[in-house]
Amino acid sequence: MSKCIICNKTPQGDNCLTEEHVVPEFLGGSIKRKNTCKSCNSKMGNGFESVVEKSFIFQLFSYRYGVVKKSGASKNPLAGDYDVDGRKIEFGEDGEVKVKFTGFEEVENEDGVTVYSAILDESDIDMAKAALAKKIFRKGGGDGETISRGQAKKIAEKFISENEFKKESYRPHLSKRVEMDQKFFDSLVLLFVKVCYESLCLLDPGFLSERVPQQMRKSLDKHMLSKKIESNVRFMSDFPAVDDYLLDGQNYVIFLGQYCVMRLGPFNAIVILESSLEEPSFLASPGVKKSRHGDFTQFIAFLEENVVKNKHKSFAFPPPPFLS
Repeated sequence: MSKCIICNKTPQGDNCLTEEHVVPEFLGGSIKRKNTCKSCNSKMGNGFESVVEKSFIFQLFSYRYGVVKKSGASKNPLAGDYDVDGRKIEFGEDGEVKVKFTGFEEVENEDGVTVYSAILDESDIDMAKAALAKKIFRKGGGDGETISRGQAKKIAEKFISENEFKKESYRPHLSKRVEMDQKFFDSLVLLFVKVCYESLCLLDPGFLSERVPQQMRKSLDKHMLSKKIESNVRFMSDFPAVDDYLLDGQNYVIFLGQYCVMRLGPFNAIVILESSLEEPSFLASPGVKKSRHGDFTQFIAFLEENVVKNKHKSFAFPPPPFLS
């Protein structure tokens, strides 16, 4: 039986070799292989891969490009409730924004009359009627008089239908703070190392005996980056020209001589291998949305000219273009 490419052990019992995506499924990856044991697969999936997948920046990427996971379509990470200008705002999965109905304010004026007020979206009128009916039923008719639920419902419907609501167009400014800590960065580097290493397994298994791939394997096995591997992975400043060649939202892995150039989600990186594959090799996992077809020959020439020759530079860690 073949050994696991991560722990380098022969699978025993239930810990069999399992099928795994080279580029993670949450990025739209479709290339699979079966040479990682169940234990290693699970540890990576629940470890650094999970950290990256659950980060806001990658959730946004998956949603933007319509990535379908095992759990279904990617959800909008911006969806949820926000407090803006003293109001509760609901940002829906579809991107629609509305004021969320939080109930009626109840105030008794100088004449002893109970005044009800609320801020609500037109779509919540029925909810408002039910909430008001509940308040009226509990309060009763005054002087200890009780009223039925049916009477309370009629009073509430009459109140809302006969009283004019002030209508206004409301366009709130919503903002979300995104923080990426050291754990995220370390997990992201491990993800790039994993994809590079597993791509090598597909393209040239004999290359795995080289020093750098062995160090990559050990880092993946221990879930801990060695200083050597960490220094060999360099994130690249955003190159707008990349979008002239690739499909919209496409991940790519390209081996050019001693270098592996990759884009995973919104990030680009170069991995220095220190020894060369016999010829350039290309792997790609396109996203669901496709806006253009790439000329890979020109793209590789572009990378050789603009990336590999500048490998000595200290690349910045850029924000994805759709967040900058």
